[in-house]
Amino acid sequence: MGSFRVFQPSTRTVASHEETIKEARKSAAYWTSATGSTLEIQERFPSGDWVTVQVVKPKRGPSSKTAHSTIGSQKIPSFKISTKDPTTMTAGEINKELDKLDAQDSTLGDLMIEAGRGHERPSEYLKMTDPLSTELRKNADRRQDLRIEVDMRYGPRAPSRLPTGRGFGPRSKSSSPTRGGLGFGKRYGGD
Repeated sequence: MGSFRVFQPSTRTVASHEETIKEARKSAAYWTSATGSTLEIQERFPSGDWVTVQVVKPKRGPSSKTAHSTIGSQKIPSFKISTKDPTTMTAGEINKELDKLDAQDSTLGDLMIEAGRGHERPSEYLKMTDPLSTELRKNADRRQDLRIEVDMRYGPRAPSRLPTGRGFGPRSKSSSPTRGGLGFGKRYGGD
């Protein structure tokens, strides 16, 4: 085991052990380009502790500013998300929109994988502001609104889609800012 190591902090794994800092830099350059991750070159002190002596970040080309707005030659689609109040929608309309959101989510997931971001968790990409993350967030927000409406109409253990023509119609006839007067506006900072 050498006195230097190349360490990947995101996964807490050691990529290699080297005898000299020069070899460690060479190894870190290889592993950074291979994984696209930031790595640390660490030196072992006599006490046995590993101390970071250099951080190696992946090189970004001139296209890094547009890396998330296009993937290769393919542009990220901007999907139209309905803003219709779920309390005024019929069961069939909700089901149809959920099917549309599922298809969009699948397309966006494929684009995440193609962009090399398939490993990102929702808790990570929902906080980002790039176009792909923004589309995923809009999709997730609308899906949550519709799922809440399905749960409100059906009750506990609601299926993924509402039964059509069985008394699961709109709960409200008007579309008010507080979602049919159910008090949702208070939760989101409204009345």
